[in-house]
Amino acid sequence: LVFGISMQKSNVYAPWTIRNQYLFEAFTMLKLFLAAAGTGAIVLQMLAWLPITKRSFEWSEKAFLSCVNARGWPSVAAGAFTLGAGMALSGGCPGMVLVQIGSGVQWSGLIFLGGLAGGLTYALLQERLAPFVAWKKLPYTTVTEWMGVPRGVLALGLAACCFGTVIGLEAAFPWKTEFPPSAPYPKHPKEAFEALYWPPWLSGMFIGLMQAPAVVFLFDTLGSSSSFMTVLSMVLVTDGLRKRFSHLAGFRSGLGNWWQVTCERLETVLSGHDCMTGIG
Repeated sequence: LVFGISMQKSNVYAPWTIRNQYLFEAFTMLKLFLAAAGTGAIVLQMLAWLPITKRSFEWSEKAFLSCVNARGWPSVAAGAFTLGAGMALSGGCPGMVLVQIGSGVQWSGLIFLGGLAGGLTYALLQERLAPFVAWKKLPYTTVTEWMGVPRGVLALGLAACCFGTVIGLEAAFPWKTEFPPSAPYPKHPKEAFEALYWPPWLSGMFIGLMQAPAVVFLFDTLGSSSSFMTVLSMVLVTDGLRKRFSHLAGFRSGLGNWWQVTCERLETVLSGHDCMTGIG
C-alpha cells in the first residue's frame, strides 16, 4: 500500500516523468530510486544486525541469492538493457503500470498486456534461453565476498553515495520545478495525504522502509515483475502443461509469489482513489 501511494504521490509513474528521466531532462525517477536504495540498504543492514530479525534476513538473502546465482553477467546486462529500452519507449514499467491504470493513464492497459506478453514469451523460450542466462557467472555472489569488506561498511557507504547524489541533484534541479507551479504541495505534515505531490526523495524513503515488513513477514525483498509470471501461471490448468512449462509453474503457489499480485491490486484501487481525491 505504501509502495503504491508513494509512487502516485511522487508522480514517478507518469509516462512523461519516465521518458524525461531517460532524456536527462528531469530527475524525479532517479531521486526516488536512489533514496529508496539508500534507505533500503540501511534497513536491511539493521535487520541483519538485530537478533530478532536476523533469521528472517538470512532467509530473504538466501532466496535472493538463489536467483542471482543462476545468472551470468551477460544475461543481467541484456535484461537491464531490455527493461530500460521498454521503459523509455512505453513510459511504464512492471512496478508502475498498475499505479498508472489506477490513475487513469492513457494506454496503461496496453502496457500491462505487453508485460504479460513479455512474461509469456520468456516462459515459452525459457529452456532455450537457459544456457545464455547461466553463461559467464561471476565467481562472487556478493560485493562483500568480492571486496572482502564487511556488509555494514558497504551498506553505509552505499547509503551515503545514494543520498549524496540525491542532495546534489536536488540542489541543481529542485523537485518543484518539475511540477506545475500551481500544484498543491504539502506545507505541513498534516497536509501530506491531501497534497497531490510529494518530494520524490521522501517517497523513495518510504519505499525503502518497506523492505522491513517484506523481509520480516514475507521472507522476501521488494519486487513486482514476478507478479506477471504468477498471473500467467494460472493458464497451466493441467499436469501436462505444468510439466511442460515447469519454470512458469513455479509461480503458481506460495506467499512469495501471491503477495505481489495482492498488493498490486490494492495499489491500483488506492492510487485511483488518491488521484480522484487530489483532483477533487
